[in-house]
Amino acid sequence: MKKLLLLFLLINEIIFSRVYFSTVDDLSQLVLSHLNSASDITIVAYSIDPEYLGLKTAKMASEVPVQGAFVHVSEGLLHSKFIVLDCETVIFGSANFNRSSLEEHLNNLIVFHSKEIADFFEGIYDWLV
Repeated sequence: MKKLLLLFLLINEIIFSRVYFSTVDDLSQLVLSHLNSASDITIVAYSIDPEYLGLKTAKMASEVPVQGAFVHVSEGLLHSKFIVLDCETVIFGSANFNRSSLEEHLNNLIVFHSKEIADFFEGIYDWLV
């Protein structure tokens, strides 16, 4: 029942969410603006550039909790990348969180504003670490 409820919430959120594409949207600005306003950050990605994201300087200096996990999946398989912000916002998609992925490559991101979905992604993070 819990999985069915999560699926319903996810479908509902997708219908009312916006998908951002690197060919028409500024993914870098999207991610950086969300990170700059967050007070708690969880990142799961294959490749991340903390300095580019401002995590080494601004966030860590102000003692914003930042936790992360690097996920490696065999070559050729899909691997998930996501950021959970303040236990209520999730940025999820094909982009890694570095300059080339956000500014040069063809990627997409979806932003969810849902505590239930954020809790689900936090559970994935907990399972990975």
